Amino acid sequence: MSIEAKLIHLQSIHNLLAPYRYLYCVDLEATCDEVDKLESPRSLSVFLDQMETIEIGLVLIDLETLEVVDEFQRFVRPQINPILTDFCKQLTSIQQADVDGAGIYVEVGQELEAFIARYPNAAWASWGDYDARQLEHDAEFAACPSLLAGLQHFNVRKWHKGMYDNQPKGLKQTVEFMGLVWMASNFNYGMASGVSPQYGQCKTRVDFDQRAAEPRNEVKGLVARTTFYMFDRYKLSMSRQQQQLLMAWDKQYPVSSWEKERDRRIAAIMGHSNPFVTGERQWSQGYKAVGDGVVSAIPVNSPRVAAQPTLASASGIGVIIGNRKSQVYHLSVGCPSYGQVSEKNQISFTSESEAQAAGYRKAGNCS
Repeated sequence: MSIEAKLIHLQSIHNLLAPYRYLYCVDLEATCDEVDKLESPRSLSVFLDQMETIEIGLVLIDLETLEVVDEFQRFVRPQINPILTDFCKQLTSIQQADVDGAGIYVEVGQELEAFIARYPNAAWASWGDYDARQLEHDAEFAACPSLLAGLQHFNVRKWHKGMYDNQPKGLKQTVEFMGLVWMASNFNYGMASGVSPQYGQCKTRVDFDQRAAEPRNEVKGLVARTTFYMFDRYKLSMSRQQQQLLMAWDKQYPVSSWEKERDRRIAAIMGHSNPFVTGERQWSQGYKAVGDGVVSAIPVNSPRVAAQPTLASASGIGVIIGNRKSQVYHLSVGCPSYGQVSEKNQISFTSESEAQAAGYRKAGNCS
């Protein structure tokens, strides 16, 4: 793909997100089972149509500042297969006790609804369409509205496909292709001895048994001060053991001239420095986080962005109409079903590239 085509694709994504203030980045885990090749033949304990969400996690991005401003995580107690399989526990790192003490889908939905109400004018995104389909499946079983119902969903995998020539199959391969360390669940920083000093394209030691990641020495100080910044700015809690390790790295690997320059460049964009790099703040055991990056929800009476026009209200020539349920779009000329999309399922686009960037495909009966 040419640079020009990529820029057009990037602009299409920008246009799609323009009406929204916030974006929820969502990831789900669900009940599952698989027969290992080394196992004796047996029937599956969980079939595809029985899969239930057992964890929902999301981070909230403010699209004006591109900062993470909030997060939500809940385990969900399954009803069809309440006992997790060994395969599921190993794959997801979720334990039986996690779901036994959790609320059911409807209860978690009520908590999420209250969370979402604090941040109006939002859309949500996930890697692929699985998460959206799974939430709808859960809702059918629970006979209640789907979590995140009414919010526009975006398939980030399709956005990535339009930006990079490399086409990894999954999120893990994509993360590693971009030179980042993949961690399916949260690992603490630690001393990972006896493991390879290389993980993916990163010179990072990862001990999966101890669930610890150890960066190379050259960046340990930077990692410590960046972690201090995140926990301080967003008022997060850090274990005593983690604090001790990062304080040791901070002392052993002091701020370099390059780290100061890096912080200066970031501050020129973000509008503030990392106080643990400039020396304005110093982390100590039991440090009380300031939380100066935590923002309040937008007031209910804040101005709302005008809704996108539907077929019933659009009079402009060339408006493209998409069907939210089928993920198919129709042109005003040459598509016989253009006027047959239910108004409640309509979404409008200004160009085919914009519709395709949103994950829609042209209707098969268009000439």
